[in-house]
Amino acid sequence: LIQHHLADTCVIHLEVAAHEAARRLAGDRSRPLLDGDLERSWGALADARLPLYRHLATHRVDTTRRTPQRIARHLTLLLKTA
Repeated sequence: LIQHHLADTCVIHLEVAAHEAARRLAGDRSRPLLDGDLERSWGALADARLPLYRHLATHRVDTTRRTPQRIARHLTLLLKTA
């Protein structure tokens, strides 16, 4: 059903390594599914969701070790050619 709604749509999956996600989320208490060990809980969520995200994505972008500005530039170029 999801695939049908996303047909002919550009879907970009922004990937990040678990250690980088934990660093970015340190101190953020607004995410109830991430508790205690952020790297472990992020990794568990990613492992469960990653197959669907990768299946639906028309593009994948690794954001690990990239600044928001670099990610935005990369996405802008990607969307211009998509």
